[in-house]
Amino acid sequence: MSKFYQLVLIISLSFFSIANAKSSDFIGVSQYLNQYNSEIKNQDYYHLSAVSQRCAGVFGAYAKYLPTDMKDMKTRFINLSIMTIEKSINFLNMKKDNKPDLNAKQVDKAVRYFVDVYYKNLEIDQQNTGTIMKGNSSIDMNLCMGLFKK
Repeated sequence: MSKFYQLVLIISLSFFSIANAKSSDFIGVSQYLNQYNSEIKNQDYYHLSAVSQRCAGVFGAYAKYLPTDMKDMKTRFINLSIMTIEKSINFLNMKKDNKPDLNAKQVDKAVRYFVDVYYKNLEIDQQNTGTIMKGNSSIDMNLCMGLFKK
């Protein structure tokens, strides 16, 4: 089993108690890792792609949310988002259920949705806690950083 998949498994088990259900149907990274733990452990490409899509959304939301004077940090998050988008598309391509161009469109649509959801969550976290470094979004950010940080 590769290091990536081992890390996903370890992190998902470590954060089992942290994952709180949100009021909407949205399932964030920590909840997804918990809910589909066995599929991820078995290296199901669809579920690995779904984790990557969510993380791309987390990174994109942070890049979008940060003020313009934090240019280096915004660029770092943009690059992480692009990298995880590419991983997500590659996972779907390895599954071979669709043509590569359809996988790219599917991932693009999903990531845009996740960026919007996480951006709204960042706004709520900022209002509730006074910082974007606390709250549900930060839990998913920490998971994603552990999974995809270069």
